[in-house]
Amino acid sequence: MPLVSRVIVIGGGAAGFFGAITCAERGIKDIVILEKGSQVLEKVKISGGGRCNLMHACFEPGELVTNYPRGRKNLLGPLHRWQASDTMEWFESRGVTLKTEQDGRMFPVTDKSQTVIDCLTEAAHNTGVRWRTRCGVKQVHVRPGKGFGVRTATGEEMESEALLIATGGIRSGAARNPLADLGHEFEPPVPSLFTFHIEDPRIEGLQALSVAHSLPRGGNLSSEGPVLVTHWGLSGPAILKLSALGARELAEKDYQFELQVDWTGGKGAEGLAEMIQKERQEHGARKVMTRSPLGNFPRRLWERLAAAAG
Repeated sequence: MPLVSRVIVIGGGAAGFFGAITCAERGIKDIVILEKGSQVLEKVKISGGGRCNLMHACFEPGELVTNYPRGRKNLLGPLHRWQASDTMEWFESRGVTLKTEQDGRMFPVTDKSQTVIDCLTEAAHNTGVRWRTRCGVKQVHVRPGKGFGVRTATGEEMESEALLIATGGIRSGAARNPLADLGHEFEPPVPSLFTFHIEDPRIEGLQALSVAHSLPRGGNLSSEGPVLVTHWGLSGPAILKLSALGARELAEKDYQFELQVDWTGGKGAEGLAEMIQKERQEHGARKVMTRSPLGNFPRRLWERLAAAAG
């Protein structure tokens, strides 16, 4: 006979546990979480360098979605229904006091991810949620009439009235099979939030230099923010955002594309030309090659760019 549960949750991560606990707190009994790994909440354990960066201190949904280069419109509704303040209240009401660091990241005051793990497992245990490890799912199907059937990797058959799939990303293919079994289709995943590998003598050897206000552009894509020179090319928030905005477009180009960076902070070529002319009048042409009119601009980078421009 198949093992029968009201709700089966596939995935023993933070989302799986939170979903199971929410169901249980609303009166649903007999909930089981299936985790393919040897431990539940493994990614929570290593997140934030072992401290668990639980959330960010941004409590307005309209502002929060601006940090998502793609999909912000789709996120606005869910973030209004469950806001950052709700997450904070949920954990603090269960004994997890949070602190906010200068950059807005929020951690438990213990600085230990185990605090969050203990909170989730205790809440699950107290509401009657069960979990099983080393229990990967091979196949799911809709049962005739009502509910779902689940077959584990070891061949065990299970049935439930409801099914929650919380397997995370589909990069490894782990989430693809059960969802595809239910008729869902997927766009092939592509890399996002990556740095750019660039071989350019103008930035070679200048690693660790950064420009706080830059505007990188590639094709129809543009971004704005800090840009960091690295050993292999360019990184920093503006580059990462650009890679996210153009994740599919850049993949289609096999990551071979022309990148332009406006280092002037939006002043543009004409604005910079006027500033250079003023600098020449005040300090002489030779000074322009070593003295940037852009204020707090890395001197070595300016010298390279000025020399390349002639």
